[in-house]
Amino acid sequence: MNTELYIKYIAMIFAFFWITSGILSFIMSLLCFLFTGKKINNIIGLLIASVFFGPFYWFYYIYIDNYCDIKPIYKFLK
Repeated sequence: MNTELYIKYIAMIFAFFWITSGILSFIMSLLCFLFTGKKINNIIGLLIASVFFGPFYWFYYIYIDNYCDIKPIYKFLK
């Protein structure tokens, strides 16, 4: 296999994970918007959770404490 084919496979895998993360982050931001947290933080999270910025939403989700009360990872760690 040549390097161009490797690059195509890596780009396809990267795009798949980026789009999947974007869709999941959009669903999670809708749940947080409807049920918990401050509305201004929820609006910012909803804007970040588009398909283009999806993976960056998870940093916002983890590091902003009062953004969303639905954080199952923290519940398992406690």
